[in-house]
Amino acid sequence: MPPSLLLQVGHEARSLEPRALAIARRDAAFRALVGGRGFGLAGSRRWTRGDTGALVGVDLVVDLPHKVPVDADLPYIAVPPDAPSHGQCVHPYAQGWLHERSTGVQRLDVLVDLQKGVVAEIATDAEHGTRSTIAGRPHPRCEESP
Repeated sequence: MPPSLLLQVGHEARSLEPRALAIARRDAAFRALVGGRGFGLAGSRRWTRGDTGALVGVDLVVDLPHKVPVDADLPYIAVPPDAPSHGQCVHPYAQGWLHERSTGVQRLDVLVDLQKGVVAEIATDAEHGTRSTIAGRPHPRCEESP
């Protein structure tokens, strides 16, 4: 589970929230998860590059009104560590896709790339479930070298 799903968050990126939310609302995967249920914005943070500190976008923490099951293709990112690494290591990130089949989802962590105008990653707080690769879709990995 991403660290942001475990921490209390404020609205650190409040001035960027309207732009990030507009991008998220246009994203098919985000719309499928929130459906007609609506959602609450629990918080936001600035998302910056690890290598330069430049703004990439906004990390939106979204609360759904109740726990829901998820059966969807979700975007994720592979971010290079601050150390020698191997794999598909691209700054600020490499885009990938996973299929999530899970239950008990009530919070989403949505990384919105303001430079590209896309949702780069959606992570959930699933109680139970699996994530698997999707045939024909990118699945990059970038890991610290031993």
